[in-house]
Amino acid sequence: MSGIEVAGLVLGAVPLLISALEHYGDGLSTLKRWRRYEHELRSLVRNLNTERVKLQNVCEKLLVGIVPESQIEAMIKNPLGDLWREEKTQKKIQSRLWEGYGLFEDTIADIKRAVDEMNERIESQSGKKASTLKRTMFTLSRNQYADLILVIREGVANLENLTDRNIELEPARKVRSQGKLFKILRTMSKGLYHALKSSLDCPCSHDISLKLEKRSNTTPMDDSDEVMSNLTFKLALSRLSTGVTEGLEEKEWEEILVKPNLSPIDNKHLLETKSLPIQSKGKPKKSVSFASSSNTSTITMTRTQSVSQSGVDIQGSIQTLSIGVASIGLYNLDAITNLCEKLKRAQKQVQVSTYGMVIDHSSEGTRKYTLHPIPTPNTEDTRCWSVISLKQILEQDTSMYLTYQDRLHLAVIISSSILQLHGSPWLSGAISSRDIFFIQKKDFPFFDQPFVMKSLPTKSLAMQRVCQDTPFPRNPVLVALGVLLIELIQGKTIDLLRTPQEESLAHTKLLQDYMTVKRLLQDVRMASANYAAAVTRCVDGEFHNGGLTLDNEELCEGVYSGIVALLERDLEYT
Repeated sequence: MSGIEVAGLVLGAVPLLISALEHYGDGLSTLKRWRRYEHELRSLVRNLNTERVKLQNVCEKLLVGIVPESQIEAMIKNPLGDLWREEKTQKKIQSRLWEGYGLFEDTIADIKRAVDEMNERIESQSGKKASTLKRTMFTLSRNQYADLILVIREGVANLENLTDRNIELEPARKVRSQGKLFKILRTMSKGLYHALKSSLDCPCSHDISLKLEKRSNTTPMDDSDEVMSNLTFKLALSRLSTGVTEGLEEKEWEEILVKPNLSPIDNKHLLETKSLPIQSKGKPKKSVSFASSSNTSTITMTRTQSVSQSGVDIQGSIQTLSIGVASIGLYNLDAITNLCEKLKRAQKQVQVSTYGMVIDHSSEGTRKYTLHPIPTPNTEDTRCWSVISLKQILEQDTSMYLTYQDRLHLAVIISSSILQLHGSPWLSGAISSRDIFFIQKKDFPFFDQPFVMKSLPTKSLAMQRVCQDTPFPRNPVLVALGVLLIELIQGKTIDLLRTPQEESLAHTKLLQDYMTVKRLLQDVRMASANYAAAVTRCVDGEFHNGGLTLDNEELCEGVYSGIVALLERDLEYT
């Protein structure tokens, strides 16, 4: 039983205890005894109610920001309800209390024992189990319960202090925790790229798309293995299709869920792949095929066979799969040496829960990743998909589809992803709007699912272009992020926002972009002070001193707290 659940039990037990005390005084015969009882009762009830309210305040403080306000009210009104037992809430409270969580559980357990002991003493004197003589002679004295009241009072005071101090430290801990998470993500994403690259031992041309996500560390202890075990990555891998349409080069895409495999490698005794049931019916998912023309950057996708039941929600399918793959880490799966061929063979199988394992043997150490198919729902709107870049959206005047909340959501994901992927092959340099892509369904992009693409064999990508022809005293990666944030909030590319004067005054594109951003900051500040402050720190300020890169943990933490956290705050308020 969790600490917060025990706290709910205590909050529910104290009113019952008070009711019992009041009830047992009803049978007192003499006025003298009743007056003494009433005096002692008021004092005891006042003490119990005081500690109950203080404990309730502690619980409210712990729950603020963790559950909706309406749910807090519901929990307070029903302290014995199911809401106190929700695992998600318990984990968030554990994260908030950090290393003090064990003390919280021990202290609230002591308080509950004191409340139970008080109830037992009352029952033994005046309850149903008491003799007729004891009930007749029942009197109430504060001294009878002084020791228990002291335990409750000291326990609640300790909980108040523990809660207040941990909530004060929570923002700083979050920054440190995120910095460590980003460091782990950079290492894991780099290893994943090398593992995929080494497994694609074929002459084919492949595009690998990595979904960008906003991530947070909810692990209260500094356990890197536990953090890694909870990570997942979502990929889309393309290969040339066997069928070719005239004038078009068709591609097939496989959506893949990747999970780090922390089990020891046994090269001599690799076990056969273990099958896990996927909740689906019908024929196996074959692929999702894109057809791209050489003279356009928009790619048309046509869905083929599906693995899911008609009408099944894709998010539900992914969640079901994620639960199933948790146990895969216990096994050593087949090491994939030719992923392209593996995917082709998997199309012919009736049911596949995992493709196997890709391994990174880089100089930084051996890392393993298990690959699992992501089922595609069998619905009409998935028959024709396309991929479009953020730059195309902003240039084609379709930015009207990007609501203010969409823009803030993308700003948070992209700025967070730079900290997660910087220095890895996925994001080896500055990023621009031409490097962010979305899947379109019926000509409508899914703005909550941005991703970046890499080509194998490696091609020169836009994200690797950094203007270096003239020295510029700014971190080009952060300046590029500032430019992208301005494009998002304005709904246009930086080229469309630039004035002729800015083009004539600056001889490099980086300097032109810098001047345009500085000019537009005043307009942004009127819309959101947090957003404007984030952009300002991208192009100016202390983050550009000392020539540090985002590989530096201190700079990484500073960028998170000074840029990403401000954008997150704006998103929370929308």
